[in-house]
Amino acid sequence: MPSELDLLHTTTLTATVTGFKYPEFALQGRLFPAAEISTDTAEWDILKPGQSVGEFVADGAPAKVVALEVVAHRMAKCLKRFDAKFLSGDFLNNLRNLGTRQKNARALLTREQDALSRRNAYAREYCVAKALSGTLTISQADVKATIDYGIAAGHKPTAGTSWATSTTDIPADIVTWKRLVEEDSGYAAGYAFANDSVLKCLLKNETVKAFLGESALREQVAQSGAINAFMGLEWVFYNAGYRDAEGNFVPFIPDDTVLLTPSAPGWCAMQVGSTLIPSGGGAGNDLTEVNGRYSYAEVEKNPPGVKLFCGDCFLPILTIPGAVVYADVTP
Repeated sequence: MPSELDLLHTTTLTATVTGFKYPEFALQGRLFPAAEISTDTAEWDILKPGQSVGEFVADGAPAKVVALEVVAHRMAKCLKRFDAKFLSGDFLNNLRNLGTRQKNARALLTREQDALSRRNAYAREYCVAKALSGTLTISQADVKATIDYGIAAGHKPTAGTSWATSTTDIPADIVTWKRLVEEDSGYAAGYAFANDSVLKCLLKNETVKAFLGESALREQVAQSGAINAFMGLEWVFYNAGYRDAEGNFVPFIPDDTVLLTPSAPGWCAMQVGSTLIPSGGGAGNDLTEVNGRYSYAEVEKNPPGVKLFCGDCFLPILTIPGAVVYADVTP
């Protein structure tokens, strides 16, 4: 029979939060695979893959000596999240009842963990969106950080003619930006991220209608409410965002912005750093090392209850910033 406090064991709590999935966050869901590191400091190299054709050799000739790759090195502390909730003694009492009441307590505990874990997911998505714009800045009273991801000014273009103008040659802009990705990274652009402000421009644009054909355009929009495939790109119209300190809604992808990235992996990652946390079920002095998201609990005595903790340690990185185009389309 399980212990009355098994639900509060660190292993159980951490397994729960690492099992939460948030597919609604399109950027971290499609990009930035996790890469565990053994410290809380992220390190990465900025690469520009070579595109030269290798020389051939004659029979019996020695190997061609190739120069080492020229790279820039980046280092930054992982960003840390750490929240807590206090669960009253009445909640703790529910944990002491097996059977149906314990299952109800498990559901309540999981709900509170999800609320804390979702804050971490929002923080990750915010950081990913800022990294893809070129600069991530954190300016809080107790935490300040600025990370320059090395995205060149040419990869943050402004459309020559506003996409809000119905006669703008939108396909020409897309061709130019796709070529920029391929020439500077060796990757083919696969995704186009934008919010509905850009979708409205596409739907009204005469060049887009002529390119797709009225029937094909109507079919895509009728089936999904958006244009899903256009100019060899998978379009992700993404309207999610966050609330700032004043309570204003801020979209992760700003209005009138188009973000092109590869769909293939290898040019970015989410480095998840390590944290030491208590290893038991609210008792003992042992610590255990975890990577990325974690959760644990402590039993409080005065007043009686449970303090539930949930945290994260991470930093998005771009190893090939030339793979990104972050365009302003309605100047």
